[in-house]
Amino acid sequence: MGQRWNGPGRKTAIRDFLLISRLYRWSITMLEKCTACGSRILAGATSFRQWHFCSDTCEQSFKVQLADQMLPPELVAEHVDALFRGPCPQCQKTTGNDLFSSTKVTGLLLLYHMESGSTLCCASCGRKNRLWAALHCLFLGWWSPRSAFINLFVLPTNIIAGLCARQPQAPSPEITQMVKCSLIEMMWPEIAKAIEAAEREALSASHDAETV
Repeated sequence: MGQRWNGPGRKTAIRDFLLISRLYRWSITMLEKCTACGSRILAGATSFRQWHFCSDTCEQSFKVQLADQMLPPELVAEHVDALFRGPCPQCQKTTGNDLFSSTKVTGLLLLYHMESGSTLCCASCGRKNRLWAALHCLFLGWWSPRSAFINLFVLPTNIIAGLCARQPQAPSPEITQMVKCSLIEMMWPEIAKAIEAAEREALSASHDAETV
């Protein structure tokens, strides 16, 4: 029995156990609802601490709302201003930073790959990043039927966005949201203690009301 358990049977049992565990976690996730929007979580679920979300957008929205409730506005404004007026992470210029988005499409014959993202930088670097993304799409975005169709929209969007990139005069809402999400993650131990204290106070008040 011991020899059989140490042989191929053990590997099969471990593989079956891992498969069952994954199916169980997936079924539990399927029964949950998004904390932010309340919709049923079907795929692409994300989580933050004990909360679960149907998408990254809902997770970010939840963190922003939590920051509005738990963080002093002066603290958020201080970090936003420091990020906006600080040196560009790419060229080190201090002309004002913003989040500049771009999309790259790569055709792979029958498949394709699309990569989108936002970069914190100055307007000059943001313009260069968008034009480099447009150059990537120009040479590598046509090599599958789907990527060619998508590239008809992505390529001109990158070019127009790159040419229209302007130096920001004030922090954008996107930077403010990014700072709020970062502060929530960075200051979570203090925020968790404040939430627990508020829950205990609410529970105590409810108990006192029932007693009266």
